Amino acid sequence: MHSIYALATLCLIAPVAQGFGKFAALVPNGKGVAGVAAIGHVDPAGGGDRNQFGKDFAAAGNAWSTALCQLDSDGDGATNGEELGDPCCTWKAGATVTSKSTPTSPGSKNTFTPAQLTALKCQGGGGAAGNSTGAPGNATTGVPSITTAPVCGDAHCCVDD
Repeated sequence: MHSIYALATLCLIAPVAQGFGKFAALVPNGKGVAGVAAIGHVDPAGGGDRNQFGKDFAAAGNAWSTALCQLDSDGDGATNGEELGDPCCTWKAGATVTSKSTPTSPGSKNTFTPAQLTALKCQGGGGAAGNSTGAPGNATTGVPSITTAPVCGDAHCCVDD
C-alpha cells in the first residue's frame, strides 16, 4: 500500500520538475541564476503563482523574443535581457550565452547602482543597441560584465549578500 502512495506522489511531482526544465531552457541562463530554481515564479523554488516575468514569458508564447528581452518585468531598471546575460537581445534557444555578467532574476526586483546598470548595457552588436546588421554580440566585441553583484532588497535575491 505504501508503494502505491509513493508512486502517486512521484506521478504528481515529476511533471512539475519536467515543466521547469523545459521552460528554463527557453531563456538565456534559465538555469544559471544562483538561488533561484524557477525565475518565472513568485516562489524561487517553483510552482504556484507566476511573477511578472513569468506572466510576460507566457504572454510571449513561452518563447524568448526581442520584445521580452527588452522588457523590464520587475521594474528594477535592467531589462530582462540585461539581467539574464543577453543585453543585445540576440540569444536563441539552445545557444550558449556569451556574456560573462552574473545573471540575476528578471522576476525579482534588485537594487542596481548606476554603474552596474551601465555595465549591463549592450556594448556592441545586437538588436537592443540598434545594430543594423543584426549580428550577435560576443565576448570580443565588449559584451558587458559586472564585477560586483547587485545589492538585493528581498528574500528572492539571486546572489549571496
